[in-house]
Amino acid sequence: MTLRARLIASIVLVLLTSLICGGAVMGWHAARSVRTELQVALDGGARSTRYGMDQLVDAEARPSALRHLVAAFDGNRHVQAVLLDASGQPVAISELYRPSRPAPAWFRLMIGSDLAEQRIAAPSPPSAIVLRADSRNEVSEVWSASVD
Repeated sequence: MTLRARLIASIVLVLLTSLICGGAVMGWHAARSVRTELQVALDGGARSTRYGMDQLVDAEARPSALRHLVAAFDGNRHVQAVLLDASGQPVAISELYRPSRPAPAWFRLMIGSDLAEQRIAAPSPPSAIVLRADSRNEVSEVWSASVD
């Protein structure tokens, strides 16, 4: 191998190594960022749901007030709320905001984070509100920043 070919090969090797290391660091940082953002959103949603439940006094108006509490999560980027009846069946489900430019599925699998759902017991039937974190919007935001 000529000196010129060895020099070009070593430069290509260094560039490929730095590209792989940079991609790995970016992926690690993005995954950690998505997980943190989702955890904060889920905790905030749980706090506001508990506060909303604490404000319910009238037992007759409670079911509609709980539906309204779930509907307050409509359009949320990170948290979906589900009102369950006494048998555990969904009574009302909030609609998540859908990203206009979703990230590819492979990137979502690599970066996305699954968090345990939070179940908040309701006073009397319906039985509970379940909060689930959804990483699609946050991962799409990271994808847009990465592509840029």
